Amino acid sequence: MKSRRKREAMYEQFGPAYEQARYGDPYKELYRHMRNEVLLGIVKSAVRASSPCRVLELGCGTGLTLRFLSSELKNVEIFGMDFSDAMLSQANEKRRADGAPFCLARGDTFKLPFRDAGFDVVYSTRFIHQFSHDEKRRIFSEINRVLVPGGASATEFYTPHGALSRRLRGVMETPAPHQCPTICEIRDLLGRNIALRPVRMMGTRAIARLFGEDVLHQLTSLTRFAPLRVLAEEYFVVACKR
Repeated sequence: MKSRRKREAMYEQFGPAYEQARYGDPYKELYRHMRNEVLLGIVKSAVRASSPCRVLELGCGTGLTLRFLSSELKNVEIFGMDFSDAMLSQANEKRRADGAPFCLARGDTFKLPFRDAGFDVVYSTRFIHQFSHDEKRRIFSEINRVLVPGGASATEFYTPHGALSRRLRGVMETPAPHQCPTICEIRDLLGRNIALRPVRMMGTRAIARLFGEDVLHQLTSLTRFAPLRVLAEEYFVVACKR
């Protein structure tokens, strides 16, 4: 509860400057672009057989990803949920300005304000890392409750290798151990039938500058395989509800 109040106070303090702080420089914008494209592919694959379908983002923040998906997906109902009024206010501004069709709700991740089996896809970006392993377990229990049978969760995780890379580079805001679960810990939460969709790899900035974004996308995608997985810094983990 204390950490939640701390995060909420931070969001209130940042206000409209939050997006600039998180994604202001070109490197962070490149990361967000890559994340959007990976997530779009995951959602399209998951909803292909279900029409119309419903998609939920947990920890939607200022609505950047909601706005992107709304512009790319048709015949899909998109919902965003957050606990912060400051974040939801900014997301609502985007919705009004763009006429975007996504819906917003304020709620508690540990007790989602949605009915059972109401969504085809539930995703989150840079959200689940804030919680302990036991708290993650409770969250995934709620995610499974609101997913339809065969529905998919897509969750962005930091990797242990990425955390080590950030420490070696002296990067600020290095993730704590609980923020970077191992594959074994993720399987404990989601089962063994998972798929990895890399978002960012070590050396992203240099690779993009030297070889371009197409090569970067190809190399990043390869880090889903075990020999190259040590190069991945962040990835989505996709799991289907059985």
